[in-house]
Amino acid sequence: GNGLRGRRQGNLGMNKLLGEDENELENFHVNPWRWHHRSIIRDLTRLADGIDGPVEMQRRCRVDVLDSERGKRGDGLTREDRALLDGFSFLFKNNWKTHNLVEEKFLFPCLADVDTSWLPTLERFARRRQALWDRRDQLLTEIASCLSPTTDSRKERARPRRWSRVSSFPLRIPLSQPLRQLLSRLPLGVPSPNSSCIQRQRRVASSVRSFSSELASLFVDEERFLIPRVSQHVSRARQQQLNDSVVDFLEGGDARTALVIFHEWLKSQSNENEWRRFRALIPATVRFMIPQFRLQFYKPRAGCLAQ
Repeated sequence: GNGLRGRRQGNLGMNKLLGEDENELENFHVNPWRWHHRSIIRDLTRLADGIDGPVEMQRRCRVDVLDSERGKRGDGLTREDRALLDGFSFLFKNNWKTHNLVEEKFLFPCLADVDTSWLPTLERFARRRQALWDRRDQLLTEIASCLSPTTDSRKERARPRRWSRVSSFPLRIPLSQPLRQLLSRLPLGVPSPNSSCIQRQRRVASSVRSFSSELASLFVDEERFLIPRVSQHVSRARQQQLNDSVVDFLEGGDARTALVIFHEWLKSQSNENEWRRFRALIPATVRFMIPQFRLQFYKPRAGCLAQ
């Protein structure tokens, strides 16, 4: 939908909040962890726009939507809304889940070994992350409910259609007052959208943006704490070993999917320094395969995010 195209607010929000020091990043090499942050916030922004974008809401909330336009999976969703829900599911169950595994199993334990005084802060980050993770199913339920036709909307479709009034008519002939009154009561114009449906979508989109803001705040706090310490106290060789351990841990498809996710984020912005880091980390032979990885591992699962 229109809400998923050309939106860079998520990128700009993260970059503005972080105020990154390029000098510090020159000695920081666990960049896939950072790229997860930016891609997650970017995609949450795009998905929220897909819920309450004007075009999307008008389409979804029109009371004359025919059952034949609904999906055939038995969930009552249109093809567009199924793709939107698939996008949310992919973001939570793939991109964010992979990020969390990297922190839990590799990054945080490695840093705790480097300096035990960092452990209390790392544990606070872990608790905040878990609290947000525990809310994901509730948020997905709200989103699915918002996109599904409700009892009220089905009742609304069963009633005589409501139509927006047309105040003037493109007629060149004079009309008597009684005829004008009669015409004003005829069902001219387009069907009015269900106002309760629109309000529900706006509430859910607001919940998604609030969730995204909390998650971005956690990412910002993590990066402000970790990047300078890793840059100063963890050797490049150990950082590279950490990256290699993550790739070895992830199954082939998950590692390739993560690579596509990072590439999708990079394409959405024009930071040459980030492209340079990406090229330095990912061999040319692997970068050459990204379009194929996208078709094989990303597009079939990412829903509207792949559009």
